[in-house]
Amino acid sequence: ELPFLRIQVLVTALSESLLHTLININSEVGGT
Repeated sequence: ELPFLRIQVLVTALSESLLHTLININSEVGGT
């Protein structure tokens, strides 16, 4: 099987969670 595909999925999941974290921080800072 392709290890690249697993890496791509992992990177996508990580960047997605990182994006959500950044959005949450921005909303918290903007809320106060």
